Amino acid sequence: MHPAGPEELVRAARHAGVTDERVLRVLLATPREVFVPLEARTAAYDDAPLLIGHGQVTTQPSLSALMLEGLALTGGEHVLEIGTGVGFQTALLARLAGDGV
Repeated sequence: MHPAGPEELVRAARHAGVTDERVLRVLLATPREVFVPLEARTAAYDDAPLLIGHGQVTTQPSLSALMLEGLALTGGEHVLEIGTGVGFQTALLARLAGDGV
């Protein structure tokens, strides 16, 4: 068995119906493990919400990908996102919008 990685999240997003290749590439290129608490890192590439403390969880990555696909960003937009928890979804969004990294 190979260690889980971003490829697992791409497979889960495709299974959930995501077809936008830009969203899938960004999902592949953004390391979720750097955005989750240390105690959750072993599950960083599970397509599941992760506990982040204070009774809060992250958004399931395939759901984030579906929401991002729904925005149909082309790369020229300026987007403000507030309250995303650990920043993974914001990192994905930033890479898709005009102010991306």
